[in-house]
Amino acid sequence: MKHLAAWRLAWLVSCGLAAAACNQAGTEPPPPPPTPSICGNGVIEEPEQCDDDDTIGDLTCDRWCELACGNGTVDDGEACDPVTGAGCPTTCDDGDPCTLDAVADVDCQSACLHTAANTEVCCSSGSSVGSPACESTVYAYRLTSFKLRDPHAFIELSVCSDITDVGSLAINRQYADNINEDNDSDGYLDYSPVLLLEAAPILATAGDEIAMHFNFANCIAGGACSPSGLDIAAPAIVVASGTCLDIDEGTLGGYTPGLVEPAAACIVSTPTTASLSLGGIPLVLEQTQISATLVGDPAQGMINGVIRGFLTEATADATVIPLSLPLVGGKKLSIMLPGGTPGNGKNCALHDDRDTYDGQLGWWFYVNFTAVRVDWLVAP
Repeated sequence: MKHLAAWRLAWLVSCGLAAAACNQAGTEPPPPPPTPSICGNGVIEEPEQCDDDDTIGDLTCDRWCELACGNGTVDDGEACDPVTGAGCPTTCDDGDPCTLDAVADVDCQSACLHTAANTEVCCSSGSSVGSPACESTVYAYRLTSFKLRDPHAFIELSVCSDITDVGSLAINRQYADNINEDNDSDGYLDYSPVLLLEAAPILATAGDEIAMHFNFANCIAGGACSPSGLDIAAPAIVVASGTCLDIDEGTLGGYTPGLVEPAAACIVSTPTTASLSLGGIPLVLEQTQISATLVGDPAQGMINGVIRGFLTEATADATVIPLSLPLVGGKKLSIMLPGGTPGNGKNCALHDDRDTYDGQLGWWFYVNFTAVRVDWLVAP
C-alpha cells in the first residue's frame, strides 16, 4: 500500500497544476511499477527462479535466487547438469563384459560407476584368473567418493557461507581431490578408506555375520591397497530385502543434495564408536554404522553407501581444528556446525541443526559414498 501511495503521489507531482485537467481528459495514471523482488524472503517473485528463504548459495538455489542444478552449467560441486552437454546419466552400460555398471547418486551428482567383474575370464582390479587377488578370501572395497550430506558446515566469510559443497574451501571438493590425487608425491593416493570383508558378500549367506573392517589404507592409483593407520572393526550382515539402515528422517537437516539411502541387496554393520576425518578434522562418532547397496553377487562394488554416527556437542566443543586449516584453524569444531555455541562463540547459521541421542545434544553425521573392489595385499 505504501508503495502504491508513493507512486501515485509522484504521478500527481509530475502532472503539477494540470492534474485536474489530466483527470477531466480521462487520463488515468499508468499501472504502478512492479514491487522489486527480495531474494531470500522465501517467496518466488519475478524474475527469481527460486527462493529457499536464505541468500546462501547451495546446489539447488544460488545466492541470487537463480536455479543451480538444471541451470545449464556444471557448477562447483556438481558432476553434471541435466540440460547441458550429455546431461546427467540415467544408464551406464560401457559395453565391457568385464565391468558391472551402475548409476551412483542422483540429480546433478549423478555419475557412472564401472566396477570390475569376477567371471571366468575377468577378475577385479585387472588381475588374471587364478591370481592370489582373485582367490583371496578378503573382499576389499576402496571408497571412490566420500560426500558429507548432513550436517553442513558454515563459517563466516564476507557473509555466513555453507562450505560443504561450494567454493574453494568446500569440504566435499577436498575429499574428491584427496581420493583421486597424490598431492604429497609419496606414491599413494592421499585418502583411501577401504572396507574389508572377511567373507564374500553374497545373497546366499544373507543374514550371516561377516567380519568387517574400515581401514585407512595405502592405495596406488588404479592398483592394489595395503593396510595403514586406523582400523575400525565391526560385524556386518548382508540384507537381501527390506530396510538396510533405519534412518530417522527427523535427524536430517533438509539440505540439498539430500542423503541417498541404500536399498537391498545391501550390507549393514552393527553400531560401534569410530574415529573419522572431516576434511582433516578428527571426528569421534558414537553409534557409527556403515551400509551400502551391493553391485554384483558376490559384490564387485557398492553404491549409495551411508556412514552414520553421532557426534556429541561435548566432543565437538573439546575438538580443536588443526592450525593448518585456513580461517578456522585453532577454533573449536562446534563453531562450524549449525547450533554450535563453543565458549563465547556461535555458529553463524541462522538454524540449529543439533539432534539428541541418549539424552545428549549433538549432531548426527551422514556421509554418502561409493566403492569399487580392489586387490588387498595383506589380510587384516
